[in-house]
Amino acid sequence: MNARCSVIAAANPIYSEYARDQSVGKNIGLPDSLLSRFDLLFIMLDEKEARADRKIAERVITNHRFHDPNADSMAHFNFANDDYVVEPEMRGDKDQGKGTTMFEKHMKKTTHNVTRNVITRDFLKKFLSFVKSQKAPEIDQQCIDYAAQLYAFIRQKAAFADQNKISCPVTVRTLETVIRLATAHSKIRLSKAVTTNDIDIALSMVHLSIFGEPLDKQDEEEEEDDAQDLAMDTGSKVTPKVRMEVEKKKVKFNKD
Repeated sequence: MNARCSVIAAANPIYSEYARDQSVGKNIGLPDSLLSRFDLLFIMLDEKEARADRKIAERVITNHRFHDPNADSMAHFNFANDDYVVEPEMRGDKDQGKGTTMFEKHMKKTTHNVTRNVITRDFLKKFLSFVKSQKAPEIDQQCIDYAAQLYAFIRQKAAFADQNKISCPVTVRTLETVIRLATAHSKIRLSKAVTTNDIDIALSMVHLSIFGEPLDKQDEEEEEDDAQDLAMDTGSKVTPKVRMEVEKKKVKFNKD
């Protein structure tokens, strides 16, 4: 039965601490048949890393710094109210340009030494509401073939991986996940058609979710040099990269 809404779930390890040598299903006590129904599954570990700890502490302190001091100090325990610790309302600025301010005034995000503005929640809500009102983007046969090749690559890689280190089995639902994520990415760009770039981004998310690591990027020049010898029957432009990645994983597995 298809879901009529988005489902976001969280689970704790059944023995309080996550066992890295066990699968996700064994850690949280849920069968793979249920876990595979979620599009994305991420494992959040409490790593003792000074840089990450400082960033978390700065975020929490910033959220407390800019919330209304006259608000009930216990309000965040009331689930009927917004949790300003996680999503600050900027209560003091409510009367100033409500719904028109695009970026947060007191927050910025820095990634890889690049600082970016943070979009306000009100603006994001309006933008997503507008996106939902638009017609769903179309997906052509080329993108379908492209996604099918990537699904074959992911499934092949999972077969050679340590089964305790992948979040869930790769099934046809994984292909459906790639299509859904690619369509959503295309839609949020306000595009009328799904492109192979949307599928690439969807695949990178699925790969990170299943294997817990980013997708390896192949050198473009090597792809072009080996394209003629490694192309599959479909002729999809992703084929050389897929074949090289699968063959590389096979060789690595055989060596191990």
